[in-house]
Amino acid sequence: MTDPSNEVQVPPPGAWKRRALLGGGAVLAGTAAAGLWRAVSTGMVLQGDEAFHPWQAWARALPGDPLSLVAAAILASSPHNTQPWIFVLRDGRIDVLADTARSLGAMDPYGREMWQGLGAAIANMQVAAPVRGFAVDTQWRPNPADEALAARLLLRAAPTAHSPLADVIAQRSTNRAAYDPSRAIPRSVLERLSADDDEHVRLAWLPADAAPGRAFAAATLSGTQQISADPDMVAAGHHWFRASPKALAQHRDGISTPTSGIPPLVATLSPLFPPVDGKTAGEYWLRSTRMQLESAPMYAMLMVRDLYDRRGQLLAGARWQRTHLQLTEMGLAAHPLNQLMEVVDRDRQLARASPTSALLRRLGGQPGWHPTFAFRIGFPTRAVPKSPRRPLTEVIT
Repeated sequence: MTDPSNEVQVPPPGAWKRRALLGGGAVLAGTAAAGLWRAVSTGMVLQGDEAFHPWQAWARALPGDPLSLVAAAILASSPHNTQPWIFVLRDGRIDVLADTARSLGAMDPYGREMWQGLGAAIANMQVAAPVRGFAVDTQWRPNPADEALAARLLLRAAPTAHSPLADVIAQRSTNRAAYDPSRAIPRSVLERLSADDDEHVRLAWLPADAAPGRAFAAATLSGTQQISADPDMVAAGHHWFRASPKALAQHRDGISTPTSGIPPLVATLSPLFPPVDGKTAGEYWLRSTRMQLESAPMYAMLMVRDLYDRRGQLLAGARWQRTHLQLTEMGLAAHPLNQLMEVVDRDRQLARASPTSALLRRLGGQPGWHPTFAFRIGFPTRAVPKSPRRPLTEVIT
């Protein structure tokens, strides 16, 4: 709507001018008041930063305290930042359990991503252990009859030792912003990360400027559209979106606008606008995904022998976490792109044919191996904020 005072070429009479000024002032005051109310109600003001304290707690943890390992674990990557873990501390051991109440529902109907998140938390504990004076023996799935028990870490005292990866535990974060597409990933980086391949998990590289990379990008966009057209998947994903600082502080989990990769100013102002529904959020997600794919010089996939074996899911998640720590140490950014894997699981759940599954196997290029986790890497164009974390008191029993 235009300002009526801009539609005339001569000054109005004095009384009209005063009335216009008073009216304009009332509009401005009303707008400011509405904006302030929205800012307060969404938590843009009068909001603490307790949701981010765990990022500093790890650095302050003392050697010899098992809690220090859990402080590292909760900083790990997890799907949609669901943080699906519970830790049980007993003398000389830590049990890691799945918190199935923190499921992604139709986005992860078989818990594959949930268990990869548990594997990531365990990897952080393994990396942190020498720095905090522990030697660790990890028992993966020690009791298969216990469907929630992911791993048992047996601890014993050991001399403290430096670990370059432990140094970046609190620096690692998922960077969903644009990367620098003009900077190629050095071969030495790819060789270093591939050196961890073993009989359980392997890496497949997909350069963005080669045919496999272009096929992956096109399929990922198509997969994002497919998910956005599935009401159950949209609702499941949107459940974990925190649209305001108030919601973020309340839940201390999920994905928020500051961590979504959008420009900082837009992220700062977004809580002033009404919250969007799942459909609109899906449209934003599609645009973001296009930007993320177009700016990435390299994609990668982690592959396992059996997509639905719990131990394999844990090991894939642990490998992803170590890979992300290595990339952080080298000054590189990374961001999961698991839309195609989510489509495969949804196809299986609905008992329908899955051309996506066949495509992923072709892109992996290794018979008998199945892609289970995809991501992009690149040189960051800007830093991104950390995501919130639940405190130790909420994840330890």
